[in-house]
Formats: sequence, C-alpha cells, structure tokens
Amino acid sequence: MEVIKVENKSEIMQEAMKYLNGLGCNLSEAHKHQFLNICSSFGLNPFLREIYAIPYNNNFNIIVGYEVYLKRAESSGRLAGWKAWCENKGGELKGCVEILRKDWTCPFYHEVSFKEYTSGKNLWLTKPETMIKKVAIAQGFRMCFPCELGGIPYTREELEAQDSTKEIKQIKAPQNDTSSNAKALMDTLKSLGLEVLEIKRFCEKHKITSVNPESIEAILGREDLKTLVEDFKSEHSTKEVAVVEESI
Repeated sequence: MEVIKVENKSEIMQEAMKYLNGLGCNLSEAHKHQFLNICSSFGLNPFLREIYAIPYNNNFNIIVGYEVYLKRAESSGRLAGWKAWCENKGGELKGCVEILRKDWTCPFYHEVSFKEYTSGKNLWLTKPETMIKKVAIAQGFRMCFPCELGGIPYTREELEAQDSTKEIKQIKAPQNDTSSNAKALMDTLKSLGLEVLEIKRFCEKHKITSVNPESIEAILGREDLKTLVEDFKSEHSTKEVAVVEESI
C-alpha cells in the first residue's frame, strides 16, 4: 500500500493525542493507540480537520473528510480532473462522479442511488443532493485511487448512510481489556492492509495471543507497527513467489 509520508510524524502523533484528550470521553489505551496508528500511518492531523473521532455514549467512530481523498489523489500526480453532479430521473435521485487519471485512457464513472444510502434524517432531509454527491465522490475516489486511499477511514456521510459500514471503523466500548485490545489490534492491522489470514500469521510470527494480553498491548504500543506490517507483507510475498517457482 502506498501511503503519502509526512515530514514530522511525531508532531502529528502529539496533535492527535491532544485531540483525543480534549474529547472528554473515556477511551481505553487500545482505542487511543488505534486512532494514533491511523493518524500516523496516513499522516492525518485532526486539528487540520483531516480525521475525526466522533463520540457517542461510550463509543466513537473514526472518520475523515472527503477532502482528504481529493488531496491524496492530487498529490499522487495522476489526477487529471474530476466532476460531480446529481441526476433525478423519474423521482430517482442519484449522485454521480467522473474522474480522469493521467495514466488511464478512459474516464472513471461511478454513481450511487439516494434511496440506498439516505438515513432519512438530519442533512439527508434538508440537503439530499449534497449528501449523496459526497458519498459518490468518496466511493469514486477510493475505487479510482486504491493505492493512495486504501485503508483510510470512511467519510461521515457513508457511516450515517448505512449501518453496515459502521462496523468498518466503529470502536465499541470495551467489555474487558483483553477483548477490546484484541478488537483494536484486529482493526488496526486491517487498516494497514492485512487480510484475516495474514493477521493470523502476523500474530503467530510475533507471538501475539489472547492468553497473553501483554503481547497485544505491546504490539499496539509500537511506533514502528506500520513498518513491521510492511516487512511481513514483503516477506510473505517473496515466499509465495518462491513456492510458485518451485511448482513450475
């Protein structure tokens, strides 16, 4: 996964911690580490309105503004232009986006139906076209720039629109330290690009088990977690190539 680097990652971590401390909600250390790891991995600063933790009761969602997608696509050097609009044919409202990449011969087009995403409340009632257009933009740019945007949290509009998407970045209130830390580790490793089977192998390699809660806390607290994951993916990619070559 290609992640745009930032000049001062430690400064972003400090700003992210200040932001969390200012939320006034009771978060476990594992949850804080998850938020900090995402900020660090993708160079997102909450005080620049790039990433948010939206608390509700004892839970909170991690979201980004759709402008983050636009900035990352622009920074890739491959964005040639884009436009977004709404269409309403026969009472069926939909949001549309067209994106041009310099290295693609054809434009990328994506559309989403309002009736499939509306929450039926708040801005979805007062500004339906704005909301469905934002969903189309977010989804379109993720699909058009998967390397630059893979693993970055979803936008608020998408989380409000579908209950199923809340599972992707929602952090539930812990019932006990071990289970909440394990959930936080699973979410963090997924955000860094590992599939479920890869996560199992990663934990085996680093001797991380639920019967040893200290091992989970230790790996979550490592500032080089992203590097460990990248080294793991590189190592296993090399092994797979070797197995294929041997079978030929």
